[in-house]
Amino acid sequence: SRVGGLAEAVEDGRTGVLVPPGDADALAAAIGKALGLDNASRLVFARQARAHVAAGYTREAMCAKTIDVYEELLFPEPAASAVDAPVGRMSAA
Repeated sequence: SRVGGLAEAVEDGRTGVLVPPGDADALAAAIGKALGLDNASRLVFARQARAHVAAGYTREAMCAKTIDVYEELLFPEPAASAVDAPVGRMSAA
């Protein structure tokens, strides 16, 4: 289902199948299609999914992304002030 982090983790049609949340008909169709794949197609699908995860979800990558979130929360970029505003865009005080 296309919810939460699944939409980021799954490449629809390449490494998995995403369906709209709550759409039982779409889910049933996706399952039926997956069950109808021949062995070679299932193997290609599985290899693509494994390669995708191995490339983007290593311990190092996940730690780096987590640190990025903490840094963003702890050290936010200062908001642009009137001094930084482009000429002609400052509001009258």
